[in-house]
This record gives sequence, C-alpha cells and structure tokens, in this order.
Amino acid sequence: HLERALTKTLPSGWSYIGCKVDVGNRILVAASQVSTTNTPQMCISFCSSKGYTMAGVEF
Repeated sequence: HLERALTKTLPSGWSYIGCKVDVGNRILVAASQVSTTNTPQMCISFCSSKGYTMAGVEF
C-alpha cells in the first residue's frame, strides 16, 4: 500500500523503487539532512536541489 500512496504524491519525474535495507554503511552516501518531520517529498526536494537523481528516507 505504501507504493500506491507514494506514487500518487511523488513529483513528476520521480518514481518509487521500493524499500531497501542497509546494514552498517549507508546505501546512499551523499549529502543528507536530519529532520524529525522528514517526508519522501521533502527528501526529494532536498536531493533534487543538489542535482541528485535518487533520494531515500530512513525511518
């Protein structure tokens, strides 16, 4: 159900590719931000402003 919900709210040009598990080192190792109110949309906005083509939210 998460995929359906996210697909409807993602900005144009972005797509959901599923959940991933990282152990120890992070899968995405570029710029990051810490926020207790982060959402996938906020993360995409941040990553897009950096020129990234991938974004991820850790819960």
